[in-house]
Amino acid sequence: MTFSTEQWRNHFESLINSSDDFIAVATPSGKMVYVNDAGRELVSLPGDLDISDTHLADFVTAHGTLAYSEEMDHIFAGESWKGTGWLRNWANNKIFAVQATSMVLTDPLSNEPVALATIRRDLREIHAAKLESDRLRLHDPLTGLSGRSQFEKKLDESIARSIMNSRYASVFFIDVDRFHEINASLGHFVADGLLAQVANRLVNSAVGAKAVSRFGGDEFLILMENLADQKQASEIARRLIVTFDEPFVIEKNDVFVSVSIGVCFGNTNASQMIFLADQAVYQAKSRGRARFEIVEATLGSQIADDHVSKYRELHLAIDRGELFTLFQPIVRLKDKKIVAAEALVRWMRPNHGIVPPLEFIQLAESTGLISRIGELVLKSACALIKTLNDQGVSLRIAINVSQLQLVDPNFAFMVTNELTRYEVSPGQLTLEVTESVAMDDIETIGRTIAQLKQAGTLISIDDFGTGYSSVRTLRHLPFDTLKIDREFVSAVDEQGNDYAVVRAIIAMANALGLSIVAEGVETSDQQDSLLQLGCPYAQGFLYSHPISEGELVAILTLDDFDDIEQSPGFL
Repeated sequence: MTFSTEQWRNHFESLINSSDDFIAVATPSGKMVYVNDAGRELVSLPGDLDISDTHLADFVTAHGTLAYSEEMDHIFAGESWKGTGWLRNWANNKIFAVQATSMVLTDPLSNEPVALATIRRDLREIHAAKLESDRLRLHDPLTGLSGRSQFEKKLDESIARSIMNSRYASVFFIDVDRFHEINASLGHFVADGLLAQVANRLVNSAVGAKAVSRFGGDEFLILMENLADQKQASEIARRLIVTFDEPFVIEKNDVFVSVSIGVCFGNTNASQMIFLADQAVYQAKSRGRARFEIVEATLGSQIADDHVSKYRELHLAIDRGELFTLFQPIVRLKDKKIVAAEALVRWMRPNHGIVPPLEFIQLAESTGLISRIGELVLKSACALIKTLNDQGVSLRIAINVSQLQLVDPNFAFMVTNELTRYEVSPGQLTLEVTESVAMDDIETIGRTIAQLKQAGTLISIDDFGTGYSSVRTLRHLPFDTLKIDREFVSAVDEQGNDYAVVRAIIAMANALGLSIVAEGVETSDQQDSLLQLGCPYAQGFLYSHPISEGELVAILTLDDFDDIEQSPGFL
């Protein structure tokens, strides 16, 4: 099929008019010849305007001809020109930025210029999208508050000003009490609405604040500067707590919440002051709800920069999803069947690989981040149990819990809520508590364990034999399972003192009706000695390294796994 010149022209013009860009052609001297339909609309060109009476400079700049001349210099030198240019709106005479490509069209025979052509793309929507992207990056989309990086920048500036004025900056770290309970009972949508209202109330209540930011989850930061003393910081904290006496109205219902506040008062640096305020809020929450704790940051008592840096990095790692859970199988020794697994958290640090648990668990425990990590592990364990249940495989999962979690009055509720959400039977979850943790605050921890036991979860004493009050711990707390520490298991095959200690532990556990698991089994000789002593269950590298959820599911579903009728005390 062939087209006439007129047909080609019509097709070409249709193609040009389908573009959203400004496309124009002018004579070599700049007299306008053609503007496409989208171009006319883009610059609000009057319909009755004869463009042959206009000049290209009338379109590409509203003031002078400098940009136009620079552009034309390239074109008449035989070069195409690309860069940021301008267009003028004929309706209001305002200019706006465009991405411009201009060129000279030449006669193929004489190579003389016959026309100028320009294509100009409106950058306003692109710039608006970038501004919105930057805003979302620097601000929390739910509350509209500034983000962590912006807060740190403002805090460093505030510290400098406060030092010059012989005053002090203060960071107020606010944590919403019982938020897990609210989230569970009212749902995510309502909980998000509550957080937005909390943010609004903080902004309105924090008179004189230099910044109000959302730190993450149900945590907020407020920056005050030029404070005279700690007394002034304490008064602000009390006032903030009192403002939450009034309920929030959500879907016509009154919702009462309180906040706990950690205050860092001083002039060190942003990272350290946020870190100390975070520590202070955990101290406040340990004393109950609607409390505040104030700490002073002085140059003489600065925490090592490396420690603060690691804390900040771990906090960000949790937010970014860099932590994940592996599972180490627990086997029944008589037939080597997998009957349970222990959930173990790991950190995949970008550009560094796997971070060993000993390098970040202690940091997490000392900074309070262990509660957030523990919640992630609990969710992973419940998700795995649910996946296996759906495939007809019943398995118990054990997770480690810290002292900070066990003294949290909301911990038992949070655990039972997750079990309900994932439709998991409480008896399929075991909480492992080291004996040193169990004896740290035995009255408070005892109440939490009693609540968990009443809900149906199982409790295990971990690393048994390594503490100073092992037998006393067993007397005071209702454990279901005892895990023999690897320190004794490692030499159990040598028939020496460790063999005698393991034998005594097994005898005592049997007398108390506790199930028994040996940890850290690595050799067949250790396994044989444990079998000889009557230990029913074990875990260790002899059977499996910690593996992913997918690997464990594959093993259990491909194997002829027996749905074991386990005694209530097992794991």
